Amino acid sequence: MQQDRVKIERAHRTGPALGGGEKSGPRAVLVRLHNYTDKQKILNAARNKNRLTVDGQEVSFYQDFSAEVIKKRICTWNVKGSNNPIKRKAILNSLKKDKIQIAFLQETHLSDNEHNKYLREWVGQVYYSSYSTSKRGVIILIHKNLPLVVTDTYKDTEGRIILAKGTLYGEIILLGSIYSPNVNDDDFSALLFDRLVEMDSSNILIGGDFNCSLCPFLDRSPAQNTQSKSTRSLNNTLEEIGLVDIWRHLNPSTQSFTFHSLPHSSMSRIDYIFISRHLAHLVEKSDIGVIAISDHAPVSL
Repeated sequence: MQQDRVKIERAHRTGPALGGGEKSGPRAVLVRLHNYTDKQKILNAARNKNRLTVDGQEVSFYQDFSAEVIKKRICTWNVKGSNNPIKRKAILNSLKKDKIQIAFLQETHLSDNEHNKYLREWVGQVYYSSYSTSKRGVIILIHKNLPLVVTDTYKDTEGRIILAKGTLYGEIILLGSIYSPNVNDDDFSALLFDRLVEMDSSNILIGGDFNCSLCPFLDRSPAQNTQSKSTRSLNNTLEEIGLVDIWRHLNPSTQSFTFHSLPHSSMSRIDYIFISRHLAHLVEKSDIGVIAISDHAPVSL
């Protein structure tokens, strides 16, 4: 064997192609190398390349994410207020019943001190951005048995963004809970994009209420045929950072909703879990729960 060759034990394609329809991209390929040092050499060489293409198709290399992380139950949920101790208890009980180990909550309506009251029962770590006791507020809840070591965090001053970066099962991961404005806000979109880039992780899992439907024809009732400016902005962010709407990826033609607006007699899917594109093949299932406790349904994987 030539010295510059590497030995591959096995390789196979994974899951459905990303994108769907005529714009479907190629499927990811998992490769197991015989020598660990070869793996590191390939990853280092890929990092040093600004852009690698084969037959006009851009190629990216990633260290395969530990399946142990994706095996954990992850949930995002706009709880529409949790300053009532009885409601907060009901939220924790619901998450516990569903065996959630990472939870992204929005509209917590809590001060810093009140946010820390989520540190009980099964919750071992909390990271949050507070605003007031009547609106906004986001938090990340981490199960006490999850060995996440957080090394960096970012929170805005508006109670809309909390990001936590750390190591979990030997992998660097970036988690985030997001509550977007209900009108298009270029400054917010730019801030979120910049912070996700600056936190510098190839493994991203964020959840939140993004207050827009990515596919208005499928994700709204009554259906709409045009995209709003906020939808276009969010789609651009997902594309540039390489994130996937995992529920839609696994349910390409299903219609289901996460929010019911009684005043407007409408339903929409505006709550999402977005994950790095190369992690999508590891997710087997994503669910939209029932609307109870809040006027939003939880979304889990």
